[in-house]
Amino acid sequence: MKIAAGDADATHSFSVNTALLAPFLGAAYSNGILIHSAGLHMHNLGTRGRISLDGSSGDRCLLAIDAWDFHWQGSYRFDKPVKLPIGDTVKLECHWDNSQANQAIYDGEQLVARDVEWGEGTTDEMCLGVLYVSPP
Repeated sequence: MKIAAGDADATHSFSVNTALLAPFLGAAYSNGILIHSAGLHMHNLGTRGRISLDGSSGDRCLLAIDAWDFHWQGSYRFDKPVKLPIGDTVKLECHWDNSQANQAIYDGEQLVARDVEWGEGTTDEMCLGVLYVSPP
């Protein structure tokens, strides 16, 4: 995952079909998965993100954050769990603004835009989708 210096709308997406996860989930999940909550995680360059499902019921949005704020992270619990059949796909998409105008200010100086990759520091970036799940 590389976010080029100067890119005002870098995008990274990932998807996984639950059929690939089935061998690791065990027999309790053979009839699908219940999703109870969803959360996103990015750092300071993040602008928006989305977690969705694609499969037998079409494209369903689980979580869309259109104005990302690093200081306002959490998971969002659903009023009613969402059923995810084995064979459907979970999709994650993250966007970042790595333009010079969007660089953080440290010690009164704005950082210079640089290529950014995955990392633990707040000047690195991440794209994580977190789901709290259980058997149906």
